Amino acid sequence: PKRANRLRMAWFTLGLLAGAASTFALTTALTEKTDKLVLSTSKPLSGEVAAHNMAITQPAQMPAAAVALRETDLDLTVRKGDTLSSLLMRAGASDAEAHSVISALRKEYNPRRLTVGQKVHVKLTEEDVAEASDGYDIAALRIRTSATNTLHLTQATKNSFSTRVEAAKVSREVTSGGGTIRTSLYQTGVDSGLSPALIGNLINAYSYDVDFQRDIKQGDSFQVLYETMKTDEGQVVSKGKMLSATLTLGGQEKKIYSFTDSYGNEGFYDIKGNSVRKALLRTPVNGARLSSGFGMRKHPILGYSKMHKGVDFAAPTGTPVYAAGDGTVEYSGRKGGYGNYIRIGHNKQYSTAYAHLSKITSKVRKGARVKQGDIIGFVGSTGNSTGPHLHYELLANNTQVNPKNVKFQTGNKLEGKELAAFKSNIQQLELIASRLNDKPQEQKLAAVR
Repeated sequence: PKRANRLRMAWFTLGLLAGAASTFALTTALTEKTDKLVLSTSKPLSGEVAAHNMAITQPAQMPAAAVALRETDLDLTVRKGDTLSSLLMRAGASDAEAHSVISALRKEYNPRRLTVGQKVHVKLTEEDVAEASDGYDIAALRIRTSATNTLHLTQATKNSFSTRVEAAKVSREVTSGGGTIRTSLYQTGVDSGLSPALIGNLINAYSYDVDFQRDIKQGDSFQVLYETMKTDEGQVVSKGKMLSATLTLGGQEKKIYSFTDSYGNEGFYDIKGNSVRKALLRTPVNGARLSSGFGMRKHPILGYSKMHKGVDFAAPTGTPVYAAGDGTVEYSGRKGGYGNYIRIGHNKQYSTAYAHLSKITSKVRKGARVKQGDIIGFVGSTGNSTGPHLHYELLANNTQVNPKNVKFQTGNKLEGKELAAFKSNIQQLELIASRLNDKPQEQKLAAVR
């Protein structure tokens, strides 16, 4: 009997072991089958999408058919070498989807205008993991196309999109800036936060009466009242329309004010209503240094004294040269020791000449009309020249004269109702300037390092 009991116990133990083994094998098979199903229906995620979805990934054992609609919002950053297509595909979109998006965007925006560091917001959707192996759908896209405009793209149907442009609200803000000149007016302006365009407007407005190479001295100062346009988010849209300016030279103030007349012509006027614009600019190049004046001098190449019938402005090669006044091009091309040379006739009495240019603008040909301030060429060192500079001549009845000794008649003078409107405008600008000066603010930079 004991032997029989031992045999029955052995068979019972073997039965239990066999049952356990069968259960383990069945469980393993089911798990492998489920894993294979998940792996075969799930597509690999891009780095951006994968990182974003870590917190919302479904349980590993859940069958693909149970995955619901998922949406993923991404802020993509344009890298060096990126195109909009590569950016969208890196986020998980298919090639066909990216192509459809770009085709829709082209109606409002050129994708080639993307810049490194620019942000592109996209919303990706995935209705069913099993059907998404060809890439995510792009449900929406948002991109800033200008300082004020944002382009929105929304999916209408599969591979079909609608677009709309949203314009930001812009507000006007008046600001003052300027300072005491230590090295140059330009550098002082930059240090005080003025834009290069605004500094250029300031120089151009005063260039009819002020020789910026000889009249500006260390310790002189300037102050500018200008408007800045900003969005509700505080982003600067434009910064540069000059409303008024005060240039103090040797303790003497020269004030000018912006005004638009009844014909829509905008210009700058002195406090009496006289236009600052005159027939000719005194200096047709900005940021240059007077290197040689008008009169007798020892010629740097010939070695003997000779009459210098113009003024020389030293400046780096490539510095723009401007037409001193409205007129017609009388000569454009190579001219002996002058090198590349331009001559412009302004009226029956006066003409101006520009020599040693590195390049002449293509539109400046004989017979062409030019406007005051047009770029006609660039500083160089062609012809008989020892270094890059502009040789500038003023001719009266075909004879070179000293530009400093010529007084040019002023332009328009405001009268009647326009003069009254101008004086009212002056009062408003002076009141704004006074408030800004009395109010402590970060942008009030009366003293510049």
